[in-house]
Amino acid sequence: MELLELNKKIVNKQKIPFVIFNGEEVKVRDIYIDKICKLYNVKKPTYLEDFSNFLFTNNMLSSNNVYIIRKDTPSEEDKKFISALEDYKGNNSIIVYYTTLSKQSSFYKRFESNIITFNYLDDEILLNEIKPLISFNCLQDYIDLIHICQNDYSRILNEIHKINCYSKVSNMPPSIIFNNFIAKKIIALPENNDIQVFVQNVINRDFNGTLSMLPNIVDKELIGVLSLMYANFRNLFLYVSFKGDKKSITQSTGLSYGLVKFLSTKRIMYDEYELKFILQFIFKIINSVKNGLIDNDIALFYTVINIL
Repeated sequence: MELLELNKKIVNKQKIPFVIFNGEEVKVRDIYIDKICKLYNVKKPTYLEDFSNFLFTNNMLSSNNVYIIRKDTPSEEDKKFISALEDYKGNNSIIVYYTTLSKQSSFYKRFESNIITFNYLDDEILLNEIKPLISFNCLQDYIDLIHICQNDYSRILNEIHKINCYSKVSNMPPSIIFNNFIAKKIIALPENNDIQVFVQNVINRDFNGTLSMLPNIVDKELIGVLSLMYANFRNLFLYVSFKGDKKSITQSTGLSYGLVKFLSTKRIMYDEYELKFILQFIFKIINSVKNGLIDNDIALFYTVINIL
């Protein structure tokens, strides 16, 4: 099931008897849990340990309720319960949340029509969501915040609240507060510094450095790696393709002064047409991963080889 379809049902006040949630984007998932609770006139959901608890509780309660069953991964026994729940028409809403669920698994293929995956939102969607919440001076600050939080909407909202509060107290612009927070490590940079090194190796076309890190990077959150790679190549594209007076490049492109100064010292290995191809290629790979059309390890290797 697509998220758009679920949202349409909620807007039309259609009941959601049974659905399976999974994915790493917790904040958006919780927003939809709240929406389903409102649909059923329930203040908060009831959490159960397993399916047998629901079957017992469901016999005891006839009024509307929203039940959430949290599990790490599907078991063989789960298939029996979920097969029965597919035709459930009761007064309750049953949400099964799996922490890990592979799109290549037989379970996913069997129950795909009931599954909604909450992936981290891409940069463009997050930009639209957070721009009304904080007033940065340049586009690059928004992008940097998104990437520092690794596209995690919940983390982004926490950092925005922190920056806005301090900005109000100190009477200083949010952009200055944000960059001061980074400098003083009040906003922690991602622990996955090896991902940033890996992405720079790819951009620098360091063949040996990239391939030596590839086995460890495959185990990381792939969408985050590809999104960071896309963002870096996008910045490079904006810099290379800019034809105007370099003095106005920050205002015209949204790139920060520091980034422009950094890029001006680098030997650029790409022309704008090659960068445009790379951006289109990475975007296509990200969509293929999200739709389960390509395995994670193959996707990253395929992307790197096409760039190097």
